[in-house]
Amino acid sequence: MDMSAYTFRISIRNMAPKPRLLSRWELPILAFSYSLWLVTWFSLLYAWLALVLAQRGSTEDAWLTVWGIMLAQPCKLRSDWRSQLVLLGPVVTGLVINAAYSAGLSSLFTVPNYEKSIDTVEDLLDSGLEWGAPDGAWVYSISSSKDVKFIRIVDKFRLLSPADIKARAENKSIALSLEILPADCIAIGGGQDIATDILSQYQLLVEDLYFGLSTVAARKNSPYMEKLNGRILRLLETGFLLAWDSQISLKYQDMKVTMAVKFSRIHDPPTTSPLNLIAIGNKREDIWQHKPRDNYHRKVGTTAFLGFRAPDTTQFHSSPPSRHYCISPQIGVRNS
Repeated sequence: MDMSAYTFRISIRNMAPKPRLLSRWELPILAFSYSLWLVTWFSLLYAWLALVLAQRGSTEDAWLTVWGIMLAQPCKLRSDWRSQLVLLGPVVTGLVINAAYSAGLSSLFTVPNYEKSIDTVEDLLDSGLEWGAPDGAWVYSISSSKDVKFIRIVDKFRLLSPADIKARAENKSIALSLEILPADCIAIGGGQDIATDILSQYQLLVEDLYFGLSTVAARKNSPYMEKLNGRILRLLETGFLLAWDSQISLKYQDMKVTMAVKFSRIHDPPTTSPLNLIAIGNKREDIWQHKPRDNYHRKVGTTAFLGFRAPDTTQFHSSPPSRHYCISPQIGVRNS
């Protein structure tokens, strides 16, 4: 079989829940990493064991003494030199740990802290979050792949009804599936049930799960393949496929949903407002005509302009702007 030039590219991408603000009670734990907590507890146990041995096996006040020193609290020291020598280690270790913990805790309380953001496919797979769609065709093209990444993607896929997808999306317990069409139009796997109130809690991943190319298959050495490829390339050059895709999307899709998906990673989406037309006129200027042998002849021409003012500002704008170009048939261009 011979394959023709591809007509369009369709990609599959996910929307993951936005990271939530961490609770205040978690911040004292997050001041240290997992390895630092292990070192801290190991230091406590090691100092306690050393103090017990220095006291000839007596555990009297050993744990409270070590714990108080590590927390920079005053405590009663032993009179024997062995115990004092052993406690010198916890004193130094406690000073270092207390300084590091205070710095880490103060930095956490300074700015808001959020959960780890799910931005890539690897982040989605590592998070353990499932993704679903109402049809198995979403994973049909990669279901037989031997790639480890695609195997993990298929394992996380769940075949759910639109109502189940909406219910789990409201609880932020599932990743939404999207189909990105050639003209950047978007089809959501949950259908019309996924509205802007749900999408406001989700953000678009920065990379695709996978993509596919649409081609035409013909028998080997088909005499029509060259002509077919020519027609496909002409369609791509003229932009008809993108125009048809955009027109269908504008006619049948909710643009509020589309905009909510595209600007899901922006905190303040761009807004539009009407412009107030305040002036129409002509501007007199010089136009230079190019003639053979590099001779230039000075002419006088006019350029039309429009003046407008945005509702929320008093600054005047003009189109074309103050620095513009005059272009007309058989006349050169001069920057004014």
